[in-house]
Amino acid sequence: KSVSFDRAALLTELPQADMSVLTDLFGPRLFWMPNTWSTFPISQPIVAVISSRIGRNAAVQQLWLRELNAVCRNAAEAQHVLLTAAGTTTERCVRLWGRLHHQPVIVLELPSPKTPPTRWFEQVVHQYSEANASPDELLYRVFVSPPLRSAEAAMLKQSELPQNDRWLCSAAEQVAVVSMRHNGSIAA
Repeated sequence: KSVSFDRAALLTELPQADMSVLTDLFGPRLFWMPNTWSTFPISQPIVAVISSRIGRNAAVQQLWLRELNAVCRNAAEAQHVLLTAAGTTTERCVRLWGRLHHQPVIVLELPSPKTPPTRWFEQVVHQYSEANASPDELLYRVFVSPPLRSAEAAMLKQSELPQNDRWLCSAAEQVAVVSMRHNGSIAA
């Protein structure tokens, strides 16, 4: 299969983010944006949407959905871009909200901690072909590489916060916490 780079970008900096903070926390990275670079909302502020897991209680889920809707609606009214990460509690709902309400959404796709950079490059080429199959003009998938220098990966600042939450909090101008469990890791 051939790969077209007409709308894709391989970046050394994440637009809108304070790269000195991200580099201090996570080491130097690359950012692959398939099929969306030409329409990326560079000038719009970014709000990260994070949440603790919500469990199976229907009443809690309904309250959580109302809170998430309010966060997303406020971001839309302020013309902010929503930011989430793949595999988080908020990802599926934020992506759906963006699609239904024509709101830009950035989804960070973080590598597993043990993925070597060479394997990551192979994975993003595969992901690129999938993204081309069904492009969504308001969904901006950003694939984050592993640290580019293995010595730095071992020295990165550790935290009790989950990696996805650390990325979201560090990459956004604002953070909206939809829900947090008592003693949840977001509060650490």
